Amino acid sequence: MEQFSKWMLIVGDGKIFEPNDGYANIDIPLELLISNYDDPLQAIVQCTYQNFWMGDQNEDFLKSRAMSAGTIQTVDVIN
Repeated sequence: MEQFSKWMLIVGDGKIFEPNDGYANIDIPLELLISNYDDPLQAIVQCTYQNFWMGDQNEDFLKSRAMSAGTIQTVDVIN
């Protein structure tokens, strides 16, 4: 978890593969990828909030989850 958190901070701060011109290809570890799905957005939501649809809406559980999306438009669709 600590290694993942550090990696996310580096990506979020734009410091991965420095120096760069603001664009970089990011290698995402395979264990973080969702590879078996029909609808990619539904797969992201179901993977991130596994028990949400079964009534598990525990506030602490929800606060400990996050999704990373490539564009604000994707975030709007997910929301």
